[in-house]
Amino acid sequence: GDLKVMKAQIEDELGDFSSGSKVNKEYSVYLPPKSKETFQGQMDLNIALNFISPLEVKNSLAEMKLRGQGQLKGKLGAPIFISNLTLVPGTGRFLFKNNDFILSDGTIQFTEQEAHQGPLFDFRGTSTINEYQITLNLSGRPKQYNVNLSSNPALSQNDIFSLLTIGLTDNATKNLGQSDRQ
Repeated sequence: GDLKVMKAQIEDELGDFSSGSKVNKEYSVYLPPKSKETFQGQMDLNIALNFISPLEVKNSLAEMKLRGQGQLKGKLGAPIFISNLTLVPGTGRFLFKNNDFILSDGTIQFTEQEAHQGPLFDFRGTSTINEYQITLNLSGRPKQYNVNLSSNPALSQNDIFSLLTIGLTDNATKNLGQSDRQ
Protein backbone atom coordinates (compact mmCIF):
# COMPACT_ATOMS: atom_id res chain seq x y z
CA GLY A 1 0.00 0.00 0.00
CA ASP A 2 0.86 3.70 0.11
CA LEU A 3 1.31 5.85 3.19
CA LYS A 4 1.52 9.64 3.28
CA VAL A 5 3.80 10.72 6.12
CA MET A 6 2.82 14.18 7.28
CA LYS A 7 5.71 14.60 9.74
CA ALA A 8 8.67 12.40 10.63
CA GLN A 9 11.61 12.93 12.95
CA ILE A 10 14.62 10.68 13.60
CA GLU A 11 16.37 11.25 16.92
CA ASP A 12 18.53 8.11 16.95
CA GLU A 13 22.30 8.21 16.91
CA LEU A 14 24.04 7.01 13.74
CA GLY A 15 24.95 3.60 15.17
CA ASP A 16 21.30 2.87 15.97
CA PHE A 17 20.55 2.43 12.24
CA SER A 18 22.79 -0.58 11.87
CA SER A 19 20.58 -3.12 13.61
CA GLY A 20 16.88 -3.87 13.53
CA SER A 21 16.93 -5.56 16.95
CA LYS A 22 15.83 -2.37 18.75
CA VAL A 23 12.71 -2.19 16.60
CA ASN A 24 11.90 -5.86 17.18
CA LYS A 25 12.11 -5.62 20.98
CA GLU A 26 10.30 -2.30 21.37
CA TYR A 27 7.22 -3.11 19.34
CA SER A 28 6.81 -6.82 20.00
CA VAL A 29 5.28 -5.99 23.41
CA TYR A 30 2.10 -4.89 21.60
CA LEU A 31 1.47 -8.30 20.05
CA PRO A 32 -0.30 -11.13 21.86
CA PRO A 33 2.27 -13.54 23.43
CA LYS A 34 1.29 -16.61 21.39
CA SER A 35 1.19 -14.78 18.07
CA LYS A 36 4.50 -12.86 18.25
CA GLU A 37 6.61 -15.29 16.25
CA THR A 38 3.99 -16.46 13.79
CA PHE A 39 2.41 -13.05 13.15
CA GLN A 40 5.73 -11.19 12.79
CA GLY A 41 7.22 -13.91 10.61
CA GLN A 42 4.23 -14.26 8.30
CA MET A 43 3.31 -10.62 7.70
CA ASP A 44 5.08 -9.21 4.63
CA LEU A 45 5.50 -5.45 4.33
CA ASN A 46 5.48 -3.52 1.08
CA ILE A 47 4.50 0.05 1.93
CA ALA A 48 5.43 3.06 -0.21
CA LEU A 49 6.22 6.09 1.97
CA ASN A 50 5.53 9.57 0.64
CA PHE A 51 7.03 12.23 2.93
CA ILE A 52 4.75 15.27 2.61
CA SER A 53 7.07 17.50 4.65
CA PRO A 54 10.83 17.06 5.10
CA LEU A 55 12.06 14.29 7.39
CA GLU A 56 13.87 15.86 10.36
CA VAL A 57 17.03 14.35 11.82
CA LYS A 58 18.20 15.52 15.25
CA ASN A 59 20.91 13.82 17.28
CA SER A 60 24.13 14.69 19.10
CA LEU A 61 26.05 15.12 15.83
CA ALA A 62 23.64 16.67 13.38
CA GLU A 63 20.43 18.52 12.67
CA MET A 64 18.99 18.50 9.17
CA LYS A 65 15.91 18.19 7.02
CA LEU A 66 15.75 15.67 4.19
CA ARG A 67 13.41 15.16 1.24
CA GLY A 68 12.69 11.94 -0.56
CA GLN A 69 10.48 8.91 -0.82
CA GLY A 70 10.80 5.59 0.91
CA GLN A 71 9.53 2.07 1.22
CA LEU A 72 9.06 -0.37 4.10
CA LYS A 73 9.69 -3.98 3.07
CA GLY A 74 10.46 -7.27 4.73
CA LYS A 75 8.74 -8.96 7.64
CA LEU A 76 6.83 -7.12 10.35
CA GLY A 77 9.33 -8.40 12.94
CA ALA A 78 12.32 -7.16 10.92
CA PRO A 79 11.26 -4.27 8.69
CA ILE A 80 13.67 -2.85 6.12
CA PHE A 81 13.57 0.85 5.30
CA ILE A 82 14.59 1.66 1.71
CA SER A 83 15.04 5.26 0.67
CA ASN A 84 17.11 7.93 -1.06
CA LEU A 85 17.00 11.13 0.96
CA THR A 86 18.49 14.48 -0.05
CA LEU A 87 19.39 17.40 2.21
CA VAL A 88 17.05 20.38 1.98
CA PRO A 89 19.43 23.30 1.22
CA GLY A 90 20.07 25.61 4.15
CA THR A 91 18.65 23.27 6.81
CA GLY A 92 21.61 21.21 7.95
CA ARG A 93 24.45 21.45 10.41
CA PHE A 94 26.97 18.88 11.60
CA LEU A 95 29.09 19.00 14.76
CA PHE A 96 32.71 17.85 14.29
CA LYS A 97 35.36 18.38 16.99
CA ASN A 98 33.02 20.91 18.67
CA ASN A 99 32.83 23.00 15.49
CA ASP A 100 29.56 23.60 13.66
CA PHE A 101 29.72 22.84 9.95
CA ILE A 102 26.90 24.26 7.85
CA LEU A 103 25.92 21.56 5.35
CA SER A 104 25.70 22.62 1.72
CA ASP A 105 24.53 19.30 0.30
CA GLY A 106 24.15 15.68 1.25
CA THR A 107 22.38 12.38 0.76
CA ILE A 108 21.43 9.35 2.84
CA GLN A 109 20.67 6.08 1.08
CA PHE A 110 19.02 3.07 2.72
CA THR A 111 19.22 -0.06 0.54
CA GLU A 112 17.57 -3.43 0.93
CA GLN A 113 20.73 -5.40 0.12
CA GLU A 114 22.88 -3.59 2.68
CA ALA A 115 20.29 -2.89 5.39
CA HIS A 116 22.38 -4.67 8.04
CA GLN A 117 25.26 -2.21 7.45
CA GLY A 118 23.21 0.92 8.02
CA PRO A 119 22.67 3.80 5.62
CA LEU A 120 25.20 5.08 3.12
CA PHE A 121 25.72 8.82 3.55
CA ASP A 122 27.62 11.62 1.82
CA PHE A 123 27.68 15.18 3.20
CA ARG A 124 29.62 18.37 2.56
CA GLY A 125 29.78 21.39 4.82
CA THR A 126 31.90 24.36 5.82
CA SER A 127 32.92 26.09 9.00
CA THR A 128 34.93 29.27 9.52
CA ILE A 129 37.59 29.05 12.21
CA ASN A 130 39.73 32.13 12.71
CA GLU A 131 40.49 33.31 9.15
CA TYR A 132 40.20 29.81 7.61
CA GLN A 133 37.23 28.30 5.84
CA ILE A 134 37.32 24.55 6.54
CA THR A 135 35.44 22.19 4.21
CA LEU A 136 34.34 18.82 5.57
CA ASN A 137 33.42 15.87 3.33
CA LEU A 138 31.90 13.02 5.32
CA SER A 139 30.95 9.79 3.55
CA GLY A 140 30.44 6.11 4.26
CA ARG A 141 28.35 4.16 6.75
CA PRO A 142 27.86 4.62 10.51
CA LYS A 143 30.52 2.08 11.45
CA GLN A 144 32.95 2.81 8.59
CA TYR A 145 33.20 6.34 7.24
CA ASN A 146 35.72 8.72 5.68
CA VAL A 147 36.44 12.27 6.78
CA ASN A 148 38.20 14.54 4.29
CA LEU A 149 39.14 18.07 5.26
CA SER A 150 40.44 20.98 3.22
CA SER A 151 40.87 24.68 3.90
CA ASN A 152 41.00 28.08 2.26
CA PRO A 153 43.67 29.43 2.55
CA ALA A 154 45.32 26.04 2.16
CA LEU A 155 46.66 24.26 5.27
CA SER A 156 48.25 20.86 5.82
CA GLN A 157 46.06 18.11 7.33
CA ASN A 158 47.97 18.48 10.62
CA ASP A 159 47.27 22.21 10.70
CA ILE A 160 43.57 21.66 9.95
CA PHE A 161 43.22 19.10 12.77
CA SER A 162 45.12 21.39 15.12
CA LEU A 163 42.83 24.27 14.16
CA LEU A 164 39.74 22.11 14.76
CA THR A 165 40.91 20.78 18.13
CA ILE A 166 42.68 23.70 19.81
CA GLY A 167 41.80 26.63 17.55
CA LEU A 168 45.39 27.23 16.38
CA THR A 169 47.57 25.89 13.59
CA ASP A 170 50.84 24.07 14.37
CA ASN A 171 52.80 27.13 13.25
CA ALA A 172 50.83 29.40 15.57
CA THR A 173 51.45 27.12 18.57
CA LYS A 174 55.21 27.12 17.86
CA ASN A 175 55.21 30.90 18.10
CA LEU A 176 53.53 30.88 21.51
CA GLY A 177 55.62 31.33 24.62
CA GLN A 178 55.68 28.64 27.31
CA SER A 179 53.20 30.55 29.50
CA ASP A 180 50.77 30.95 26.59
CA ARG A 181 50.73 27.17 25.93
CA GLN A 182 49.35 26.39 29.38
